[in-house]
Amino acid sequence: HSLCYLALAQCWLCLRAGIRAARPGGAVMYSTCSLSQLQNECVVERAVQLAQEELGISVHVQDLAPLARLFGDCFHFAKDLRLGELVLPHLTANFGPIYFCKLCRVN
Repeated sequence: HSLCYLALAQCWLCLRAGIRAARPGGAVMYSTCSLSQLQNECVVERAVQLAQEELGISVHVQDLAPLARLFGDCFHFAKDLRLGELVLPHLTANFGPIYFCKLCRVN
């Protein structure tokens, strides 16, 4: 239950504090230190959906695959994410996880 409540709070913050506050053409960078799909991609999907349905705000999720390719030699990225990128933990490098996704406000 606590993970669901956390994801709902993250969605509300992303929507209310981020997307709503961004000007048209502006961007919001959503990031977590979680491996949980619920806290990562699901929050982004729901925030984009609610922005459109409840606020009439269109949001485009930017493809960050070129960034992952650029830093692929330095970091281990998760494969086949629908939205955003996820740097996986790596024992020898002492970093991760970190999920990040760029949401661009259209209108």
